Amino acid sequence: MVWGAEAGLADRVRALEAAGEARQARQILERALHSSPTDADVLEAAAHFEDVHRSPLAPALYQRLLDCPGLSEERRQRALRRLVELELAAGDRTAADAHVRGLRLAGGAVPELARAAQPVFPMGVIEVPGPMRGFARMAALAPDIPPDDMLLALARNVVTNGYQAVSGAESLDQTEYLKLVLRYLSQARELDKFAGDSKVVQIESCESDKTGELLKILGFRLRGACGGDVALETVNASRAFLAMDSGFPLARLEQSLRTNRPFTHDFKPTRIPVIFSSDYWLSVKEKSAGEFIDVFLNDPSMCRLYLGLAKLDPETA
Repeated sequence: MVWGAEAGLADRVRALEAAGEARQARQILERALHSSPTDADVLEAAAHFEDVHRSPLAPALYQRLLDCPGLSEERRQRALRRLVELELAAGDRTAADAHVRGLRLAGGAVPELARAAQPVFPMGVIEVPGPMRGFARMAALAPDIPPDDMLLALARNVVTNGYQAVSGAESLDQTEYLKLVLRYLSQARELDKFAGDSKVVQIESCESDKTGELLKILGFRLRGACGGDVALETVNASRAFLAMDSGFPLARLEQSLRTNRPFTHDFKPTRIPVIFSSDYWLSVKEKSAGEFIDVFLNDPSMCRLYLGLAKLDPETA
């Protein structure tokens, strides 16, 4: 099969191969490469031809194809996937790993051979209260970050932005960024408790006994009687800021109260993978003192060690 090659060239090469004229087919491709060295169609046809004939020239041609400007994502993924397979077959793990990373960035599926060959860290999972969107916003994490990289990115933020040296003090002080993350977790735990086993924040109506409890956690209170005149009024600026900044649906809550209708908000916890599991990182005393995420955020040296180990080969780590 020839991938996306220019129709005339592909047909000629295929016809010559079928007639047993592989040498002439190669000459045609060589002339096309000489006259159009950056043409993606020509490079793709030539790479596939050399690949089928087990030529050592194939990887270099696939690499040249990747360097073509304006190459579509579909063709990039195909070329990367085949490069990974060829490099693994040749025993070049370093090059294969580099192209696996490129394939993942391009959104392509990693070949089974590469997944099986790659050593991986043993992983555990921790839970952070509240949805991923809220935690990511407050911790300054990219919204589309892969789950396996979430704690790594958080550790980097803690190391670079979580602590600051204070003149005349031997210890480090938490920055406003880190204090904000910790306050968010505190509020999220209150909402998690309010949500109960269903992990859904819900109130039946404006007159419900639970309405005041929820608004107190969020830092608001009702102004006016239930119905069309009701509005949310800030009574605790710090809590209200956390609720707004983390993306809690306050506008929808207010509309539900005005119309005296039920309000529901999914508040399932965020599951975050942890290298070696949380038990590996915590002492017996720390396990009894609090949750992993609290210990992690309060210990910049642990974050630094986590970053360092994550950069190593899994077997070495």
